[in-house]
Amino acid sequence: MKRLFINNFLIATIKSYSRILLPVGLASLMILQSPAHAQTTILAKSIPSLAEQKMLPEHYLSQTGAAKMNVTLGKSTLLKLPNAIKRISVGSPSVADVMLINPQEVYILGKIVGMTNITLWTRDGKTTVIDVTVLMDVTALKHQLQAIMPDEKDIQITAAGDSLIVSGMVSNTLKADRIIALADAFVRTSVLNMMMNLQSNQPDADGQAGGGGGQGGMQAMQMLRQGSQNEANSPGAGSGLGNFKVINLLGVRDHQQVMLEVKVAEVNRTEAEKLGFDFQGAMRKTGSAWTQVMAGLIGGSPASLLLGKNLPTSTLLGGASEGGSFLIDAEKTDNVIKVLAEPNIVAISGQEASFLVGGEIMIPVTSGVGGAVRLQSKQFGVGLIFLPTVLEEGRINLRVNPEVSELVSFQQVASTGLGAIVAVPTFKTRRISTTVQLRDGQSLAIGGLLQDNFKEQIKRFPMLGEVPVLGALFSSSNYLMDKTELMIIVTPRLVQPLQPDHAIPTDAFIRPGRGELLIQGRLERETDPSDNRDAPQYMIEQPKGPSGAAEPSGFQMK
Repeated sequence: MKRLFINNFLIATIKSYSRILLPVGLASLMILQSPAHAQTTILAKSIPSLAEQKMLPEHYLSQTGAAKMNVTLGKSTLLKLPNAIKRISVGSPSVADVMLINPQEVYILGKIVGMTNITLWTRDGKTTVIDVTVLMDVTALKHQLQAIMPDEKDIQITAAGDSLIVSGMVSNTLKADRIIALADAFVRTSVLNMMMNLQSNQPDADGQAGGGGGQGGMQAMQMLRQGSQNEANSPGAGSGLGNFKVINLLGVRDHQQVMLEVKVAEVNRTEAEKLGFDFQGAMRKTGSAWTQVMAGLIGGSPASLLLGKNLPTSTLLGGASEGGSFLIDAEKTDNVIKVLAEPNIVAISGQEASFLVGGEIMIPVTSGVGGAVRLQSKQFGVGLIFLPTVLEEGRINLRVNPEVSELVSFQQVASTGLGAIVAVPTFKTRRISTTVQLRDGQSLAIGGLLQDNFKEQIKRFPMLGEVPVLGALFSSSNYLMDKTELMIIVTPRLVQPLQPDHAIPTDAFIRPGRGELLIQGRLERETDPSDNRDAPQYMIEQPKGPSGAAEPSGFQMK
């Protein structure tokens, strides 16, 4: 009877353990026989040493709340328990694989980023719930950042759910952008590898096992694109497989400020000469009026023609509605125009700044069906838009858009929408848009123009203007020469804030008294000699290192 009792007890014990070990053994066999060699290698090499094994404290088994633990994506963790368990259950097998090694050791493998829980039942009837969070492995990214940017010691990379948090302080905005770009590439690669491994070990829609070859990779790419599209269309709507993102919490230690000096210098020279005789309206004479004109010109002597004795002036100057006149047109014009604009503007590295000194004018613009007319504003004057980025070794990347425009004249244009003639303004504009790279204090001519226009025009009276010698009396010549020289120069400087006690332009103006204004005719009083403050100047940083602004480096236009 005693032997029969022992046999029944052993049979019951074996059946109890077979219910636990049988599914675990099948799962282990499936993992070991998977064609994905990378996952097999992880399973073989990822069991930690005794120093790395996680031991669940004794008091966790008596708590009603769930314990918490983190598991790295693609790596395994061995959880040692103080008491033997008789049953184990995992909430989401797709997030983590759980395998019972023995009654006091549980093997956990993170499969995809997410959260699940594990429920343990001990032999004494207690139940324990462990919340498991599978996070991305950021160790490779940390090592990569340390290798690429060894000087940046204050960078923290933290995995939080479906996000990668990058925080800390960096030296400049350029390095911050590079760090975020590397983190984004790391996240995309990790998600792609996770999906490919998941596809290679999960059955497809027809119930057949999906291989780890090209088909699984294509499906993973489609899932990644679909997840990114869903995230763009509905941000924050869950944590799908493709919704991984990088959260940028980086800060810049010293915000470097850049002052840009722009010089727009232009000289325009114009020379114009006119000389000749103009018969205004003579070509429009017809009939008897034209006959009288020709008779007076042909029948007179050269001297009388010079004195205008035989010219029928009543016909030339009079007439019904086609009056004419005889004019001597002689003119010489010399013009010199000098334009010098020097806008200066300061901006933080990585931030765009704009500057405009001028005005606005309203221009009628036709829009819509039916020729509706609306007014649109047009800015003119001296303007500047630039975006500086401070690089390593004192180099400054500049994206500049300087512009100098001025109102020239108005043109009469017929407007169908208004049913009247509208005056439309015309502008003369000098504009350039480019990106250059300079050191602190270096100057570069980013644009220039040398224009030489020559125009000559001769107007002749028909037939008479072609007669030798006398033909000059019946012709008019116009001569125009236009030369333009334009150059645009930029100079970036690293600057610091001003000291508090600097003079400003309005400090030099002192309003005169009534006697000085009415009797002496002064518009302003003389400057107070006791004011010895310095003129406002930016504190310009000196070039650092042997490759400063004094060396012949950078770009040069010859």
